[in-house]
Amino acid sequence: MTQTASSTDTAPREDLPDSLGFGFAEIAALLRISGGPQAEASAKVLHLERELADARCVSAGASSLVARGLATADADGGLSVAGAVAATAQTLGSAVRWIQIDLVTPDSTDNVFSIEGSDYAILAQPRAHFSWFVMARNPGLTGAQADFAVVKAHLDAHAQAGASLLNHQDPGHRLLVKRAGDAYTVGLLPAGAERAEEEGPLDEAAVTAHIERFRAA
Repeated sequence: MTQTASSTDTAPREDLPDSLGFGFAEIAALLRISGGPQAEASAKVLHLERELADARCVSAGASSLVARGLATADADGGLSVAGAVAATAQTLGSAVRWIQIDLVTPDSTDNVFSIEGSDYAILAQPRAHFSWFVMARNPGLTGAQADFAVVKAHLDAHAQAGASLLNHQDPGHRLLVKRAGDAYTVGLLPAGAERAEEEGPLDEAAVTAHIERFRAA
């Protein structure tokens, strides 16, 4: 299979499963289904530009999706997806906002990408062996609330932890968040700077408001 084409019957938001796992080639195939500048922008954010441009990688991803029962192929080599897989492809291909959340401990850094499309919003997390873990974002939360929920879970789980948010629409600053006792501090770090001027102590509502303003930049 050397080409993919789109036939995406997306599922209602409430029908999306909790999570899906994809290989990097499968993500490239989903990006190719949507095509266009927004899919290319998503590929850039996810560091999959080279994979999206590699026909062999896209073909391998399409074949893997079919083998796993996540897509069907027609006689002409076109790829059709439905339900949650189609919703993932549609989100990547219509994305209007990409927020990268870096979850930091003294020993490691993990990443979560909050991606908003025209109809759906997802959280995508790179895992071992170039795989991706994708889940639907809670539709009952605003974007800022959902992003703070990711940050809070990380800070609750790890001592001496911190988090930073990068808005890929305006990558000139990072928003830093860390816990200060029972409260939080935030700081806006310009690109290339070594220190951020911190503000705090803040409660959860105040941190969420900072994230909301940061996302709107």
